[in-house]
Amino acid sequence: MIEMELSEGVRDLPVRVGLLVEGIRERVWREDRKLSFGDWCEGNVVLSNSENSDYAGPYSREMTPSVCRFFEEFLDAEEGERWKSCYGMKGSQAAVTFHALVALAKRVKEAPGNIVYGIDAKGNAEAVAARFVEILKGIPAMDSVLEGVGENDLKGDTVKLPGMTCWFVGAGSVGAMASKPGVIFVCLDELDLHRAPKREGSTRRLLESRGKATKSGKILGFSKPSDEDGQTAMAVAEGSGHRDFVPCPRCGEFQWLKMKQVRYEHCRDESGEYDLERVLREAFYECESCGGKILEEEKKGMLQLGEVRPTHFVEKKSGEGETVLMPGWKPKAMSFYHSDLYALWDGSTWGNLALEKIEAGKNPTKLKGFVQDRLGEPWRETGARRVQVDELRTMCGEYRRGDLPLEPVVCGVFADTQDDCWKGVKVGFSRAGDVMVSDWGIFLTWENLVRWAKGGMVWEGQRKRVLCNLTDEGGHRTYEVRRRCRALAPIFNPSKGLGGMQNLRHGGDLLRWNKYRAFKTDKEGRQTVNVLNYDDDAYRRMLYRDLILDRNAVDDDGEPIERFGELMFPVDAAKDEDFLEELTKEFQVRKNGKWVWETDGMNDFGDAVKLAVIGRDVFARKFMKG
Repeated sequence: MIEMELSEGVRDLPVRVGLLVEGIRERVWREDRKLSFGDWCEGNVVLSNSENSDYAGPYSREMTPSVCRFFEEFLDAEEGERWKSCYGMKGSQAAVTFHALVALAKRVKEAPGNIVYGIDAKGNAEAVAARFVEILKGIPAMDSVLEGVGENDLKGDTVKLPGMTCWFVGAGSVGAMASKPGVIFVCLDELDLHRAPKREGSTRRLLESRGKATKSGKILGFSKPSDEDGQTAMAVAEGSGHRDFVPCPRCGEFQWLKMKQVRYEHCRDESGEYDLERVLREAFYECESCGGKILEEEKKGMLQLGEVRPTHFVEKKSGEGETVLMPGWKPKAMSFYHSDLYALWDGSTWGNLALEKIEAGKNPTKLKGFVQDRLGEPWRETGARRVQVDELRTMCGEYRRGDLPLEPVVCGVFADTQDDCWKGVKVGFSRAGDVMVSDWGIFLTWENLVRWAKGGMVWEGQRKRVLCNLTDEGGHRTYEVRRRCRALAPIFNPSKGLGGMQNLRHGGDLLRWNKYRAFKTDKEGRQTVNVLNYDDDAYRRMLYRDLILDRNAVDDDGEPIERFGELMFPVDAAKDEDFLEELTKEFQVRKNGKWVWETDGMNDFGDAVKLAVIGRDVFARKFMKG
């Protein structure tokens, strides 16, 4: 028995010695092993005051755990071999750009090679390059790399380092940069704002070819998304769709965070209005599994335990006829979704997001910005059927033409410019946000339009003056409209709609005042005039979808959806077929997989009413409740 035990001990000895040696090797060589992205950041990166004055000092993944996990999956999984590309849609508080620059810095230290960083504009490219250099200088381990590098090599949009060059380029010049050799890392920042170079394809396709040129090359792209047809959303749809799953502190069930689970409905006052102080203080997250109440102060601990998991799977039939889930992404194509629900910054608590959602609900045109900026999701245009005249007749009230049914907080005239006339509507705005059309008319001269506007409108026998105006610039009378409005400013104002990508290039705001020339040539004059640029598609949707077609919409429980204001017409409008017809001429159709607006005949009065809806946001909102 003793011999047997000794013999088994001897037989086990090589195994035990091997484990002992491996343990010693692990302890001796641990510091030299390749660290994960998060560990490397915590061991090397120091945030400067200019990077983040509130959290300056050594980097901690505790402040951005989700983003850190996404980068670890992309850069480190299977020793960096699992993924070749990664595209992400993000909210405004994700800190993805910072982590991308740190990932480039890690490459500088561990695997030098040429880098291309593309962003939407040349000025932004230079700013990001300066930020990258500051990050490099803040990493102690980079001292040996930067030793001997001249200051001129670290300035401008081309950063030259030992054995590598980093090009930071604006989207307009990305085409030229696509020919750079030996690129091991391509980064595409603000991808949905990239303007495609002339005679070239998208910046994504151009620079992807650079990342594929080397075996170890990586391609990283991210942006606040625009819509489903944007470059970022399409790239994310082709990838793994990783999300960060976090456990409920009550039941432990893992789930990814959704805005619909943020609860604040209980924070109403006696009149049914939201008590905004309570919303900020009492909003919480409701677990999808157990219905448990997750408080804001529990969020940080919950995020520390998260796991990033792919979500893009497709159903397929197995050989036995069973339905199984299979990866639905392209080989080596990672992608991720990230929203500000995961952010731990002071302005991104669940209460803050609830307040912004409430504000967006009061102004539906802001909902698009909230979805894109805060939730990091593309705007999904569902389309709208054509408005019918009979539907408009049901919106004609019990007041007469020229009158108003409710006391207005401000009144205005809104006019659409044609080659031979102006078509205008008089509108009053109620304290509750109602758009009350009072009168309409066609005018061959500007003087007649102004005289009509001066007549105002009537509420309970009191004449209410017109105090605001928007006039469409028109196709061939732009400078005439600008000059005429300038003479009557600030009451009269020229306006011009922007659509789609054009609006994004102007800053992406739904409404923006810009200065333009009032005269076509210097000889005529050099004066300028304020012109209101607006997101045409957003306000068309607001008019035809929100205020007309969906005015009686209900939620999943059959309850009326909370809306901001009604669109009203006087009873006389029901008999004016021509006036109502012009509000039915714009509608959406599906073309090449995308919803687009089409016009069938004259829609001038429709455009005038649309300008009135814009006028509510520009001139009347400050007088309205809430």
